[in-house]
Amino acid sequence: MVPVEIRRVRLVSLLATVALLNGPPAAARQPGRSGSDSPVAAARRTTGTIRVDGRLDETAWQSADPIGPLRQREPIENAEASEQTSVRVLYTDDALYIGVVCGDRSARGIISTQLTRDANLDVDDRITIVLDPFYDHRNGFFFQVNAAGARADGQVANNSETLTRDWDGIWNAAARISDDGWIAEIEIPFKTLRFKPGQSVWGFNIERQIKRRQEIDRWAAPRQNIWIGNLAEAGRLEGLDGIRQGRGLDVRPYLSGGEGNSGSELAGGVDIFQNITPNLNTAVTVNTDFAETEADIRQVNLTRFPLFFPEKRTFFLEGSGVFDVAGLANTTDIRPFFSRRIGLVESVAGD
Repeated sequence: MVPVEIRRVRLVSLLATVALLNGPPAAARQPGRSGSDSPVAAARRTTGTIRVDGRLDETAWQSADPIGPLRQREPIENAEASEQTSVRVLYTDDALYIGVVCGDRSARGIISTQLTRDANLDVDDRITIVLDPFYDHRNGFFFQVNAAGARADGQVANNSETLTRDWDGIWNAAARISDDGWIAEIEIPFKTLRFKPGQSVWGFNIERQIKRRQEIDRWAAPRQNIWIGNLAEAGRLEGLDGIRQGRGLDVRPYLSGGEGNSGSELAGGVDIFQNITPNLNTAVTVNTDFAETEADIRQVNLTRFPLFFPEKRTFFLEGSGVFDVAGLANTTDIRPFFSRRIGLVESVAGD
C-alpha cells in the first residue's frame, strides 16, 4: 500500500507540471520595453516606382529619413559599430521598401558565399530584418539578405519561442558590392503579410553582420542576451498609413503529368488560402501537391521508435504557430499537433 504522504507529493508534482504546461512561455513572461523606451523610425510614403536593383538611385530614397545608428551586439555590447550602416524605409499603397547601405572600408573582405534560397546566411555578411505587423510583441516575420543577394525568411511566433524557417513569403531583394561596401534593396508586398487595417505602427528591427570580424550591429536592443527575433524588444516603425493588403486570397493550382511503359498519368489539384479577418484565415486543399516541398534529410533508424521529421509542406505551415503551447512546438518530445502524420500511408505486408 502506497503511503498517503507519497500520494500527496505525486499529486502536488502533477499539479505543478500542469501549471507549467499551461503557463505562458518564458519569453512572454519577461516584460518587454515600454513604447517610450523603444527607438522610433519613420517610413516615408512614395508614389514613384522603385526598381529593386541594389542601387538606391531613385530620388525617393533621398527623401527618406535614415534610421540609426546601429550599435554592436557582438563582440562588445552596445559599443559603437566599426562600420557605418544607413537604413531607409519607403512604402507605397502595396509594398514596403527597405534600403540598406553597408559601408565597409575594406570591401575586399566582404564574405558572400551563399547563393541559394533559404541557405544559412550566418556564414556571410548579411542583414536581418524583423517585422511585427500587429505590433503585439509576439508574432511576426524575419527576412535575411546577404551581400550576394541570397534570401532567407521565416515566421516568428510567441516572441521568438517558435521559429519557422520553412515559411516562404513572396518578396524581392537585390544586393550589390561596391568599393565602399555593399547595398541591399528589399521589397515586401503587403499581400505577403497579415496585419490589422489601420495599424500604422509596426514592430521593426534590423541588424547587420560583418562576418570577418565576428561583429553584429543592431538598431534596437543591441544586447547579447536578446535575439533579434525577440519582438518585445523591437523598435517602432511609424507612418504606415493607407496601405492595402488586397483580397487576402492566395490560389495555388497545379497540374502534373507523366508518361511511362504502363501508360500516361495526369493529376491536378489546388490549395486555397483566404484571410477572413486579420487574425483568422482558412485553408482548403484538393488533392494537394507536395512535389515542390524540400526533401527531408536522410536518417538511419536502428531503433523501434519512429524518427522525427519537421513539417515543410506550405499548406501545413500556414498558421502553425497556433498549435504552440508554452513554447513546446520546437521540441520533439511534446507536440500538441503533429501534422506530418497527415497523408502518411501505412505500409502493407507483401508490398
